[in-house]
Amino acid sequence: MPLRPRAGLARRRKISLPNPAGARDFVEYRLSETWFWGVLPHNCVAFVEAVIAAGGGSWGSYSNCPAIAVSDTLEERINRFYNWMESGVYELYGVPR
Repeated sequence: MPLRPRAGLARRRKISLPNPAGARDFVEYRLSETWFWGVLPHNCVAFVEAVIAAGGGSWGSYSNCPAIAVSDTLEERINRFYNWMESGVYELYGVPR
């Protein structure tokens, strides 16, 4: 029987993963067992952090709440604001981009 995820993809992020084989092996090992779901302390965010750590990556969430863990970073929010402002200035003065 094929594996069916209960939840959809929340967000994709680019991260550095020096050892992708280690991450793959960790996922294969964990899929052979039942992952204990413990609401916030042991949930999907904790699983992703463990997979990334197994691959040599260092991404971690400040919160194990999935809605917060995948929200935009401050840098992304600032960049979006500056792009919005720049577009407004170009439009205001009729400067082609």
